[in-house]
Amino acid sequence: MEKRLILAVFLIIIVLFAFSFINAPQPKKQGQLEESQEKSEEKTERLLNEAVLEIAQSEEIAIKLPLYTALLSEKGGIRSYRLNEYETRDVGVGQLEQQLQKAQQQFRQQSMSRDADINSPVLYSIEKLRYEVSQLKESAKDKGVELISFSELYHDSLPPFLKIIDKNNTLIWSEKNNYKLVRTGSDKVQLIQEIPGVIAVKKEFVFEPDSYLIGVKIIVENIGSSVFENNNFLITCGPDVGIDDGIRAYTKFEPAVFVDNQLKREKFGRGSQNKIVEKTVYGQIGWVALQNKYFAKILIPNEDVKSAYIHKNESEEKTIGLKVAIPSLSPSQTNEFSFQMYLGPKKLENLHQIGRETSKIVDYGKFGNFFQIVHILKFFHRLTKNYGVAIILLTVLINLVLLPLSLKSFKSMKEMRKLQPEMEKLRKEFKDDAQRMNKEVMELYRRHKVNPAGGCLPMLLQFPIFIGLFMTLRSVIELRGAPFIFWIKDLSLPDALSLPFSLPYIGSAINILPIIMTGVTFVQQKVSGSTGTSQPMMLMFPIFMLFIFYNFPSGLVLYFLCGNVINILAQTWINRPELKKV
Repeated sequence: MEKRLILAVFLIIIVLFAFSFINAPQPKKQGQLEESQEKSEEKTERLLNEAVLEIAQSEEIAIKLPLYTALLSEKGGIRSYRLNEYETRDVGVGQLEQQLQKAQQQFRQQSMSRDADINSPVLYSIEKLRYEVSQLKESAKDKGVELISFSELYHDSLPPFLKIIDKNNTLIWSEKNNYKLVRTGSDKVQLIQEIPGVIAVKKEFVFEPDSYLIGVKIIVENIGSSVFENNNFLITCGPDVGIDDGIRAYTKFEPAVFVDNQLKREKFGRGSQNKIVEKTVYGQIGWVALQNKYFAKILIPNEDVKSAYIHKNESEEKTIGLKVAIPSLSPSQTNEFSFQMYLGPKKLENLHQIGRETSKIVDYGKFGNFFQIVHILKFFHRLTKNYGVAIILLTVLINLVLLPLSLKSFKSMKEMRKLQPEMEKLRKEFKDDAQRMNKEVMELYRRHKVNPAGGCLPMLLQFPIFIGLFMTLRSVIELRGAPFIFWIKDLSLPDALSLPFSLPYIGSAINILPIIMTGVTFVQQKVSGSTGTSQPMMLMFPIFMLFIFYNFPSGLVLYFLCGNVINILAQTWINRPELKKV
């Protein structure tokens, strides 16, 4: 009976499987499928690249200055802006290529069920990643960081992009036709465009040789026969700041507006993901900024402006802008608006020169700013000419300042370890009476004059300094490209050492400093003398820290490594037999 039941179930499964196979929709042959996908990608890629190619082939004027090289396009703005003092890093190309492969696979899966959509976010992502990978590889040879993004080229919105809108935000005019380019001096350029019988628009650019600040003036003239009614300039910059170097975890920064003498960082919640969001910030606008980890685009009005514009598209790309009122213009009457545009590094010295509180865009956190850690770091760099050595000296200084608290903490923990045997006895004796056990433990602490919080409180008091250091070392642009010793070529990146072979889950490079720090942390746990139930947890702690710190910037890992070494020395000093009575 059981054999027949098993046989029947087996036959039913075979019949169901055969039925499903016979009635399944017939897929295209592999060759046909690949050919179809390739044709879809080629078609959509050609359509997507039209805007970028058109801008690249347009007439342009080059402005070559010590700090940067800018290309102004007849399309209405700056097509390329390459910084001369900062090298392009292609360390993230591998990550971008992996993201590209995933996006291509996702697009092919979509193509199997329907025709490719030119407006597909996946396809846009593919072309953006392709562009960024190629530009990173190409720019690494030229060494200059590019601040004009693929998105600005693709959307034909070269900064500063200009629109004229009415009071209901209805578009009246935008830069879709070519300008006439005129060089009026070695550092001055005009862009001129007319709408016959309506208005003439002129953009004037003034470049300063030793500054990242660009002066811009927009002039509108009514060349029609009727009044040009009240409207608004919408002057925008973005989406994005330059080309992502592939370290995307460190590049997600929100737009910022300085309004009514206060900094306001515009954040977008999870509910806005993959959605278009527009925000208008009202008040006295000092400036509006778009930024990534190290570089920024800032629009700074020279005149009274009452509203700033923030936009996010479905691809999570942000655009900033100024909304400026234009009075009614009678025939032959003109109106002009001037502002400054900063395209450059988030370096305090440069931003202090501009003034207008633009240095507030650099975020070292409340504690980083309070303790002025970046200025101490730069002081040590002026002495040593090496930021790695400066970080070590900064670590030593901070630990010396905190030494009384650290010694108190170590001493308290040492006294607690001495009481461990007696505490174990109390736990066994009163294991069925938790209230009595706690009472006896507290009495034990009182007799021996030990504060159970004595080891934690000094550490908590150090926490604000730790947070300030973390935020500073994570964001300071001076560490970008700064070498230390031997294999550590860039303190703002993990200290990857290339291997002649590839390892599973790691690849062909290994980060050395986090491994050294893990070993030092093991030694620290050994010196601290953890015993009893806490010992397994203490031994697992260094492994946990390895996973946390493995991909951290090497400058940050260097700080923690040096801090652990100093703690080992302090604990060893506390544990000396002749200092038991300290």
